Amino acid sequence: MQAFLVILTLAALALVAASPRRFRPTRSRSAVNTFIAVWGSVVVGILLGPTVTSLIPAQPITYAKPLAVLGLGWIGVMVGAQARTSLLKLVSRRIWTIVALDTLITAMVIAPLAYLALSKWLAPERPPSAVVALIAAAALGWAMETRSARVASTAEAHRLAIVIRASGGLLAIAAIIAVGVASIISTTVTPLATAVSGATVLVVAATAALLLKFAISITSGKRGDQLCVFLGAVGLAAGTAAEIHLSPLFAALLTGVAIANMPGKGLRSFEAFILRGEHVVAALFGLTAGILIDIRIGLGGLVLVFLLTAMRLLLKPVTLSLAIRFSDDAPGQRLPASSPLYLAPIRVSPVAIALGVSLVLLDPSATNNRVLAVLLISGLLAEVVSITLTALGARRVGATKAVAA
Repeated sequence: MQAFLVILTLAALALVAASPRRFRPTRSRSAVNTFIAVWGSVVVGILLGPTVTSLIPAQPITYAKPLAVLGLGWIGVMVGAQARTSLLKLVSRRIWTIVALDTLITAMVIAPLAYLALSKWLAPERPPSAVVALIAAAALGWAMETRSARVASTAEAHRLAIVIRASGGLLAIAAIIAVGVASIISTTVTPLATAVSGATVLVVAATAALLLKFAISITSGKRGDQLCVFLGAVGLAAGTAAEIHLSPLFAALLTGVAIANMPGKGLRSFEAFILRGEHVVAALFGLTAGILIDIRIGLGGLVLVFLLTAMRLLLKPVTLSLAIRFSDDAPGQRLPASSPLYLAPIRVSPVAIALGVSLVLLDPSATNNRVLAVLLISGLLAEVVSITLTALGARRVGATKAVAA
């Protein structure tokens, strides 16, 4: 009965997420669709999970680890596909400045404070290095969705939204790389073993990408055949990494990078086809994360939740503002000095959920379940705070313009 409920819930979410009326596959709505799919599914998962109604226990999800690893691989490839060399060459110095500054502040401020709070919470146990890396990586970047801010459509606001989305995408890549490198270091003892593990991931990713390119070339453009080939290649990369206790997201990310930089018209159209399923995969992983967590995190967990949320509230808008202020405006690329969009980086990147789920699937311990709960609760809180503040800011700007008129 429980397995039936899992299958029924997943099927219902997939049908809703894939509904052409609710989610039309257009770029203008893609980020909004993903946002709704992720956090709506998280709430549903929490309500159905063992800590609320217990309609769906966590065990059937962990039993389906191969399927979940395949989904993680899909996400990793989608994120890695953004790292096409031709596109990276077009990234402005301003965006690179934002990425560098956010990485620096996260590493120097957010990560140490989070580590101290995590140590107090888990005492007398020492926080595992994989958990510490996850907390730091989840703090990197922000959601790449700006349309919900409902800011007046001006040229300057449009450019700022592009900057936020582009920097968020690059920081998502950085977050997966950070967790991937940490997984290699934490599972090896000697430098030689570390080098061998790293080389293994690179070889597996390159092999999967080459196999995918060859297989796509002989499918004659049939989407069903291409999807099967894609799942096989992703399963090879992510599954191999998971079997040797390394991050499946990292291996899949490298596969996506390799695919994005391979020549071939068929690969470009195939990338667009795969990206159309983004919100469906996001919905399934939001549900999975909600079911897996243990929301009984205690006072120490709540302290960590509010610490992570407060640091995002205080530091993320400042990071974006400072990076823009200290980078020169290119001709015709002036950005607004003030805008409600500066509050958008408070929101957590959906990639953080995938990182947390991968940690629990590789090691389904009670500690990891509670850490995932902290990430989800903090993420939901940050969403509510950001959307509220952005809406108030947009309303204030609109009222000011009305008075001026």
